[in-house]
Amino acid sequence: MRDIKLPEIVLLHPLAGTVLLPRAQTTLSFQTTQELEIFQKGLLSEGRYIGFVQPMAQKADQEMPLFRHGSLARITGFQESETGRIFVSFEGVSRFEILEKLSPVGGLHYARVCYEAYQGDLKEIHKDPFVDRLRLLSALKIYLQDQDMIMDWDDIEEISDEFLLNSLAQTCPFDNVEKQALLETKTLAERCEIMTTLIEMASLTGKGRMISYH
Repeated sequence: MRDIKLPEIVLLHPLAGTVLLPRAQTTLSFQTTQELEIFQKGLLSEGRYIGFVQPMAQKADQEMPLFRHGSLARITGFQESETGRIFVSFEGVSRFEILEKLSPVGGLHYARVCYEAYQGDLKEIHKDPFVDRLRLLSALKIYLQDQDMIMDWDDIEEISDEFLLNSLAQTCPFDNVEKQALLETKTLAERCEIMTTLIEMASLTGKGRMISYH
């Protein structure tokens, strides 16, 4: 387990449809005035942390209620474009529960959080004996065939259960509630069960939603 100090007060960045599980990585663009302020504050903070939390509706809004559970993300790098847009790389550190939303500071939102429900997030789990990987991959193959998409299955066979499930949770085009359910799972087996069910339902209902792999 990594010996790191997690912050009790976290700067929040409401992001609809975005979850980041431990050790997963993503890159986001920051362009608006508020987004750039969030980036700058996060970059200058101890640990370079920002808290990703989903609004309860698809569109982020300052007055929109937020889910109580989110992701602590660490800034690992950034690059500025000629247009002033900043592309920021993040790594997921741990999930958290919001105990109290604090009064805004300069238009930015902070919360007092705890990590008690997710104490295992700092320890990497390569495999869970209760993960039904065969069912997951079978459902995923059917889904991708329906979308006329091709995957390198040899590569997928080599990656860990955690990496596979966390990557799918991050990239699959599920709605806020579905992604939140994946975020709040306690075990890889539970995450796999929900993930497989969502993929199977998407195939059966013919939603035509695409999976985007980064």
